[in-house]
Amino acid sequence: MVYDKISEIEKAELAEDRANHGNKFVHSPGPIDYPNFSLWVDEENAGVPHLQRHFNGYNKHWVICTDCGETLDDWMGSMTEAPLGQYVKKAIKI
Repeated sequence: MVYDKISEIEKAELAEDRANHGNKFVHSPGPIDYPNFSLWVDEENAGVPHLQRHFNGYNKHWVICTDCGETLDDWMGSMTEAPLGQYVKKAIKI
């Protein structure tokens, strides 16, 4: 569910960026853009997926707590930006 939600967000942001001739994202050469992010489960805590979004010239990293609440909205609300390279459980307080 988290993957699908992030994909939905990315598709909407890509479409808006393309329509406004923006450069926040790297766009496909054709008319269709595809989401470009990495999502993986923490090695020590399966309830914490990591999200890395790839923007034009930089990346950002977030941790999401799927043990914090019962709904997708709860999980997405728990997203906390973490420093790149700091993929440890200290990045989110559970």
